[in-house]
Amino acid sequence: MNQSGIDTNTTPAVGSSKTDRLVKTIFVLAALGILVYLGVSQFRGVGLPDWPRDLNEAIEQSKVQNRPILVFFAGRPPSQTDRRLAQTTIAKNAQAIADGKFLTVLVQLDPRLRSELAGKYAIKTLPAVLILSAEGLEINRREGFVGEVEFRAGFLDLSDVRPGPR
Repeated sequence: MNQSGIDTNTTPAVGSSKTDRLVKTIFVLAALGILVYLGVSQFRGVGLPDWPRDLNEAIEQSKVQNRPILVFFAGRPPSQTDRRLAQTTIAKNAQAIADGKFLTVLVQLDPRLRSELAGKYAIKTLPAVLILSAEGLEINRREGFVGEVEFRAGFLDLSDVRPGPR
């Protein structure tokens, strides 16, 4: 104790409570940041940022240019399979897609497939990739994951495939 009767050997509780509050605040902010990051990553796209999203517009453009349309149906939010198909199979076949002169469209659907487009094109499983004629008729289809080689040789090669209802 000093001459005024105040105990100078103890640490005031106020300083430690400020430190405790600061540590708790930092912890809460870090946890909140992690939750926001995880939430945002769930709604991150499938990795095809340059692909148009309007199928009707692509069909109109296809009629003018007489080019087939490659439509990639993915979930919203995209699943790991959607992302894997986009980042491996489609990305590695970008040149074959360009060589085939395909117009490309990305359509993201509710995973429960409750939409007009899912019904119109009879989409039963996501991801799904369809090739449509300039008239909007289905030429070829793959549902679920498809490998890089099968995609190029068995899907993009339209030499033996004729448009029509499936």
